[in-house]
Amino acid sequence: MKNVSVWELAFELFRSGVKPKDIARRLGVSRATIYRWLKSIRYRGIRRFVREKKEAKRKRKRRCLDTRIVLKIKKIRQETGWCGEKIIWELKTKHGIKVSQASVYRVLNRYFKLRSRWKKNVARGPQPRAIKPRDVIQADTVDLGGLFAFTAIDIFTREVSVVLYTCVVHLESVLA
Repeated sequence: MKNVSVWELAFELFRSGVKPKDIARRLGVSRATIYRWLKSIRYRGIRRFVREKKEAKRKRKRRCLDTRIVLKIKKIRQETGWCGEKIIWELKTKHGIKVSQASVYRVLNRYFKLRSRWKKNVARGPQPRAIKPRDVIQADTVDLGGLFAFTAIDIFTREVSVVLYTCVVHLESVLA
């Protein structure tokens, strides 16, 4: 004895001359759904359509981390207070365990408070607005080990200016 799916029953009723409106009423689904099924069956064929429909509802089960790994993640976080990336590095280099970033953060989220639930985004203050070129310029200095880069960025045009200087300071000239 063969079990017949709803889709096969709808297709057989349609082939025997029953109108889609009546098929929908018998099966308890929308008329538009019947039309969609029939269109897809005409395009793919009934066997392929049923196979794809049965496979479409399957979800891949999430693999659980081993309890030992969860305990190691918790221990590293408690001892060092590190973020997930450093914990991944520690597990890989010192323990030889490869864990995905999502898995580590899932464990950290479960056992530690990573962010506040009621205070989602922190206001950073007013952003400078530029109306014309050279109206607002943001500047910064980068120390490259004795070589200093002074950077300036025009907010309006996104032009960048970088000036490099070597600073040799003698203590005698400063103290004198």
